[in-house]
Amino acid sequence: MNKKNNFVTNIIKKIMEEKVVILFAVISILGVIISGTSPAFILSELTGRFVRNTFIALALIVPVVAGLGMNFGITVGGMAVQLSIFTALYNGLTGIPALIAILCMAIPLAMLFGWLLGLLYNKTKGGEMITGLVFSYLASGIYQFILLFGVGGIIDADESTGLIIPGGIGVKNTIDLTGKIKGVIDGIEYGKFFIIVLAVYIVIGLVSIIIRSKANMKDAAATKTFVAKTVFFAIITVAANLPFVGETFGVAKIKLVNLLMLYGIIAIVYQLYMFAMNKFVIKEECTIKDCIVKCLVPAIALVLSFIPVVQDLCMLTQVPIVTFSWIIGVGMFNNWILSTKLGQDMRTVGQNRAVANSSGINVDKIRTIATMISTVLAAIGQLIYLQGIGTFGTYTAHGNIGTFNVAALLVGGASIVSAKNSHGVVGIIIFHALFIVAPMAAGVLFGNALIGEHFRVFLCYAVIALSLAIHAWEKGPKKSKKAKA
Repeated sequence: MNKKNNFVTNIIKKIMEEKVVILFAVISILGVIISGTSPAFILSELTGRFVRNTFIALALIVPVVAGLGMNFGITVGGMAVQLSIFTALYNGLTGIPALIAILCMAIPLAMLFGWLLGLLYNKTKGGEMITGLVFSYLASGIYQFILLFGVGGIIDADESTGLIIPGGIGVKNTIDLTGKIKGVIDGIEYGKFFIIVLAVYIVIGLVSIIIRSKANMKDAAATKTFVAKTVFFAIITVAANLPFVGETFGVAKIKLVNLLMLYGIIAIVYQLYMFAMNKFVIKEECTIKDCIVKCLVPAIALVLSFIPVVQDLCMLTQVPIVTFSWIIGVGMFNNWILSTKLGQDMRTVGQNRAVANSSGINVDKIRTIATMISTVLAAIGQLIYLQGIGTFGTYTAHGNIGTFNVAALLVGGASIVSAKNSHGVVGIIIFHALFIVAPMAAGVLFGNALIGEHFRVFLCYAVIALSLAIHAWEKGPKKSKKAKA
């Protein structure tokens, strides 16, 4: 009886912990049902939105861990990359050269903006979220002044570029990226991209081995593991560059159903390969049970890829592999940075600044670094978003990246004191599913899709308000208990 009661209690506790996620998931499902929209269409639209928006949502993780709350100031990262895009296009760059130039300009600029924002956060401890909003409004005003009056008014501008308003003063309201950088990341061939990733992985691994060797911290098992993984990734890279692979699956984008199949096969083979290497070469402890558990999710994906209903559902959906790899990369970066000494310092600062300060941690420096990381990642995320859309409003494109992605992260179950990669991924899926079906559902219910548009705006701010209210409600009793004690 006690076991049964404990089970029910645990379920109720879990539901209460994930109440925001469950609430909006239910609303999304109801929206899908009411709208009557084809599931294949919704999945196709949702995949596109997921690829374009997830990177920015994951850029919000580090500041939350460092105790800064939701970094509404990531808007300045968007402005940094937009200035860089304009500069690259104005100078006639397109394609990969434009992409490299944009990244080379945007990253230092975003670091500068992040540093300034971090300094401001350190002056307004406890009010970082409102500070981020106000700072983004100020920065937006300066950004708009530069592009609307500075270009052509103060700095000479060439109208023949097609980016300047007739009359020679100010940048056009909308910049078309078609034929310039539209799809520049989405269209990169994954085979060539994997070669670069493999080379970077090998260099980092070798540097790590050399550093450990010089510090007399040789780890034979770690070296063997690195070699084993390198061999496997090298085989995958060679396979990805074979002509028949590109002819069968595509060289840049892969259908979702094929991606499920490939993920299932590669992940299962990798787990079996590493099990054999650990058992017979590396000599590390491992069990067949652990291997089977790790193979369960890939096995489910593999089985799903052969089910006719799933194949029909995924027929319209293609995934740009390189862009998707960047999303995986930022998730891995978040996990890595938070596992380092710097990450542990961030966690300490986020939990209690007084304790962190007494432990010898430079609190202001850690908070500034967290802000800079978030701003740089937001700049890269905005680049992914704009090249996916193919056009951007010069003066407005950056306006909602903070609000919308904060709302998505909160919908995924994050709070202003706790956030993980999974919160960003789940939140983007649920939040944008609502964005897709809301106008259509409103059209069915009220005969006016415009109501759905208003609902989407209301939803964004309602999520943020609800999350802040829940946080204050949960924090309030703890304070009162401490006061009584």
